Amino acid sequence: MFNRVILIGRAGQDIDVRFTPGGTKVAKFSLATSRSYMDSQGNWQEKTEWHNIALWGRLADKGERIVKKGNLFFVEGSIEYSSWEDQNGMRRYKTEIRALTLIPLTPKTAEAMAGSMNQPNSSVSQPPVTHQVSQDDLKEELDNIEIPEDDIKDIDDNDVPF
Repeated sequence: MFNRVILIGRAGQDIDVRFTPGGTKVAKFSLATSRSYMDSQGNWQEKTEWHNIALWGRLADKGERIVKKGNLFFVEGSIEYSSWEDQNGMRRYKTEIRALTLIPLTPKTAEAMAGSMNQPNSSVSQPPVTHQVSQDDLKEELDNIEIPEDDIKDIDDNDVPF
């Protein structure tokens, strides 16, 4: 099975950083993506979707430094669903993107990230910084995405639906 999503959009808010009871850093923010379409009257419309993004551990450290409202980001990760019962006994649901890759596409954000790479004790490896991100840069970044071992399994003919 494979669960991956790729989004390019703008941060809808500054990042919110918290810690789990076990001490793991979790950083969350919303990401807006939009698409244009023609309605039945022939007028162009734009629809915006909001995505909840979660960064964990070292990626949360990186996000804390670079995610600012309005900046453009490339996010790659997996979709996670959760549900719980609230104080009133109502069932609540949440869909979230657990990010595995976060790349700034706003030039000022990329410059800030490059500055943090030159600081001592910077443990997060960063992609090369450019003022204009090309399709080749995004393709190279996608080619470098590591899939965790537990996501890989042998597939036999019975697993293929066609």
